[in-house]
Amino acid sequence: RVVAAGDCPAARKSMQVFAAAYGSECGTCALKFIPLGGLYVCGGLTPKNIDIIEGQQSEFMKAYRDKGRVSGLLEGVRMEAIMVE
Repeated sequence: RVVAAGDCPAARKSMQVFAAAYGSECGTCALKFIPLGGLYVCGGLTPKNIDIIEGQQSEFMKAYRDKGRVSGLLEGVRMEAIMVE
């Protein structure tokens, strides 16, 4: 939460990199498994960092969708964040 407030530029940048890496891996998992019932992102990281994960323009979502010519496959995959640890 300190990072989200913008107190430290280095911490903010590291969280942006984290969010992009997390989103990219979620997108890769979605392409591997094609979960047409939805991809459920859960665990301690999701609820603790939801402020940098949510939103279509977040680094997480940009990296999730950035899959080149197969990006279109992700349009049919609903993603849900599980907020309980």
